[in-house]
Amino acid sequence: MRKTINKTIGTKMGKYLATALLSCVYSVANAEVSGFFGGLQVGYGDFVHKVQTRTGGRTQFPSDRTESDMQYGGILGYKHFFSDKFGFRLGGYFTYTNLRFVDDEQKKQDISIMSYGGLFDVLLNAVSKPSVDAGFYAGFYLGGKTYDSARLNELEEQWRLNATRQGTQTITKTHLDVGANLGMRIHYMKYNGIEIGVNLPFFENILYQRSQETLGTLVSYRHSAKSNYAVYFRYTLSINTNKGSSTQSTPTSTKGASKGGAKSTAKPQNRSQANTRGGSNARGASNARGGTPTRSTNNARGGNPRTTSAYRR
Repeated sequence: MRKTINKTIGTKMGKYLATALLSCVYSVANAEVSGFFGGLQVGYGDFVHKVQTRTGGRTQFPSDRTESDMQYGGILGYKHFFSDKFGFRLGGYFTYTNLRFVDDEQKKQDISIMSYGGLFDVLLNAVSKPSVDAGFYAGFYLGGKTYDSARLNELEEQWRLNATRQGTQTITKTHLDVGANLGMRIHYMKYNGIEIGVNLPFFENILYQRSQETLGTLVSYRHSAKSNYAVYFRYTLSINTNKGSSTQSTPTSTKGASKGGAKSTAKPQNRSQANTRGGSNARGASNARGGTPTRSTNNARGGNPRTTSAYRR
């Protein structure tokens, strides 16, 4: 039943993400800019369950079992670009997986694993065009990882009910989660993006350990878990916060500014010419025209009120 549900969810998310990938062929929008983003992902990763028994300092009956299954998750954050080809992003992530493994009693058990925390990635675009950006990213993530299984709960309950217990027992379900992010990304149609990447966890997590002395010999048990990799396919949706960067709005604004500038420049020029002519007609002085000193002098001496109209003829 669990595998059927995982397969159904994986198929639906795969179809949706594949559709988003194919639609980039028809992209005609703007290049990538700074802004907030969110995304959904589907992936596949492994789970290594290790059981060790140590008697008198010697390891006996070591057992390593590896299982793999689907993973689902999401991401939410902010990205910033210093140029068309270089930027970074900060965000939070969450992933969930449920898989079946064989425990130390050779019984099949389900275990749920939740990973959550923050991430930092450097973004490098090898291709940066108005229609599409394509490149790589690399960074790290830091957060927590929580395990939950019936076997861990059973061991914890047995220890609690054992009135004659000796030694120590520790069960830790939540651990530090640190690893590297690597992948390729494509941004298209202004708001959409797809990514193919891999997470590489650094640490092994000790889920259960118990030690007790039996017949003068110290015996210890340890259960640990580790993930070596997790590959994923992610779809992201961006919100453009840098509206001024749109290449489509620039020509319109420039055109409007050019028209406005031409009109405002032409009007003052006409008014200046009218004022100059008006001043010449009203005064009829030689200083305004500067070409007929004789008439200007006669007008000044004779004081003829019709001198201006005679001068116009």
